[in-house]
Amino acid sequence: MPDTALLIIDMQTALLRDVYDVEACLHKVADLAEQARSAGVPIVYLRQRPMTCLLISPTSIRR
Repeated sequence: MPDTALLIIDMQTALLRDVYDVEACLHKVADLAEQARSAGVPIVYLRQRPMTCLLISPTSIRR
């Protein structure tokens, strides 16, 4: 198992609204991901969700 990985956390549109120079940030993350792929380094993408999402079951949501 490799001892190195690229960890990309919360690159969601809603969270990126408040990022300074969002375009530069997105390009940097894309460049890092491409370099990791080229080097065979695993990439782990994480998306955090609020706890309320975990407390609501799909069957309790009414359409």
